[in-house]
Amino acid sequence: MAAACGGAGSFVPPPPEFMPRHRIRLMYRDEAVRAGFCENAQRLIASVQSDSTNTTTSALLARKALRYRRVSLERVGQVDTRDPAFDVSAFFGVKWSKA
Repeated sequence: MAAACGGAGSFVPPPPEFMPRHRIRLMYRDEAVRAGFCENAQRLIASVQSDSTNTTTSALLARKALRYRRVSLERVGQVDTRDPAFDVSAFFGVKWSKA
């Protein structure tokens, strides 16, 4: 996946309409943990974007996970996860800090 994933010094705040309500700071030691989160989050968004009428178990779980995080399907539809400027961490309100 080509989109950015908010590493140290690369955090660019998204436009106000894409800002989440709450900010989360995650501490990590292993770069693979951060990369894994970013890959999973991008797959989650892509799964929901691929077909909003899909009723497979994975599609339903993906939509439920986004609802749990209070991310509207409308907001998900407004982003392009393949855009190199898209920062999935900022989209979910995550700020990474290396421990």
